[in-house]
Amino acid sequence: MMIEALKSFAMQLSFEPQIINAEKLIRDQQLVVCGMGGSHLSADTYALLSPLNIRAIHSDYGLPDLVDEVARRCTYVMSSYSGNTEEILESYDAARTRGFAMCAMAVGGKLIERASADGIPYIQFPNLGLQPRAALGFGCVALAHFAADAAAILELKKLSTALAWESHDAAGTQLAAQLHGKTPIIYATRRNAAIAQNWKIKCNENAKIPAFWNIIPELNHNEMTGFDAVDATRALSQQFFVILLRDDDDHPNNLRRMDATQKMYEARGIGVITVAMTGTTRAEKIFNSLMRADWSSVRLGERYGVETEQVPMVEEFKKLIAPR
Repeated sequence: MMIEALKSFAMQLSFEPQIINAEKLIRDQQLVVCGMGGSHLSADTYALLSPLNIRAIHSDYGLPDLVDEVARRCTYVMSSYSGNTEEILESYDAARTRGFAMCAMAVGGKLIERASADGIPYIQFPNLGLQPRAALGFGCVALAHFAADAAAILELKKLSTALAWESHDAAGTQLAAQLHGKTPIIYATRRNAAIAQNWKIKCNENAKIPAFWNIIPELNHNEMTGFDAVDATRALSQQFFVILLRDDDDHPNNLRRMDATQKMYEARGIGVITVAMTGTTRAEKIFNSLMRADWSSVRLGERYGVETEQVPMVEEFKKLIAPR
């Protein structure tokens, strides 16, 4: 199922959502997106495309700490792919209590039930049986529609026919072979931090392995010293494999830092590979990198013999914290 979801991913970007109760949607306001897991990945991705349309992304119970005057000039988007995410249902209640402008998006569940009953604008995703992390395209398109972001909607629709999964599968299979037996660390610059985090999460959920991420230039002031191995620590540092997400549009000083970081790590026996962010537009670079993360992590999971779609540990955790 996960492989089929990856092959058809680009089609999500041509999604034409219907906003129910659209007449109640307050437009021309920044969005505050409340979402966990795959739902916050959609918000992170949309923020890369249209940063001025996003005031905050909140991944917790309740609401973000905003000055009341600012909060009341925002529209709060309740984003839960399943519609049953505990934290987001609480955020929904908190925003309703404070009388904030709201909208919601989900495949169904309690969130859609509440939005329908309360007359809140909402978008209902098609129920294709996807994992939330595999439905990032639907969420990104929905946010663009809530924001009435015509430029982003058009750009995403173009990508729905321009992105090709085959090249990412081939490159991802090759990268998986290099990562096998190692713990990935993904490095990017601050402007691409959300992409690095996405790579990390896909390694966790698809390949079922630990993975980490950090940003340049900050890591050059602290993290890299943890890899200045001596005999007693060399076995620890050499368990890691670094993926550098290189975007030629990044600050030239940060590109120099990437090159220097790679040189220093390799000199200390740490595996490093540069994965270029390719494309002619910002959006194309973003989604090409996200697709590379998907295919690399799924092919790595296959190498380990794990089931790459389901997340049984998350389900086990939900049962442990469920009210008794």
